[in-house]
Amino acid sequence: MHCELCRKEASNLISLALPREDSKFNTRTCIPCAEGTRYYCKVHECAHHTFIGPTHACLLCIRAHIETYGQRETAALITRLSSRLNESARKALADWADTGISIEGVFVDRSWIILRAIVTYAMSHGISEQDVVKMVVEQQNVGCLFAALTLLTDQVPA
Repeated sequence: MHCELCRKEASNLISLALPREDSKFNTRTCIPCAEGTRYYCKVHECAHHTFIGPTHACLLCIRAHIETYGQRETAALITRLSSRLNESARKALADWADTGISIEGVFVDRSWIILRAIVTYAMSHGISEQDVVKMVVEQQNVGCLFAALTLLTDQVPA
């Protein structure tokens, strides 16, 4: 098989969500070419996951970043968000998180679902979690968090 970027023969190709000229996203590349893109995680040696639009991030990096949050930091971030939302947006966020819990098929805390959405949006857009909270509060719309999060059971904490 040939790498779609360098056109060289390669025995090991990885599929990246790299935009192509034909408007498709899956591009088969050799590892050296993959490493030269923003769509490959050198730390975890894997392709990024794509989200809505052109956004992408490494799921393992997202998981690792979430794991750096303690209960106190998580509670503070969630409180900063929910305390500044109007009642309608706060209810939409809680209802959505509860739906996420039931879809996951395992018990996870509502705050963990919300934290994962905030971190996923932040990392896939290259901004901080605080900037995500600020944006959601300014817009009084939590919809971007729903779109940012793909409910994947491999991200559920053990």
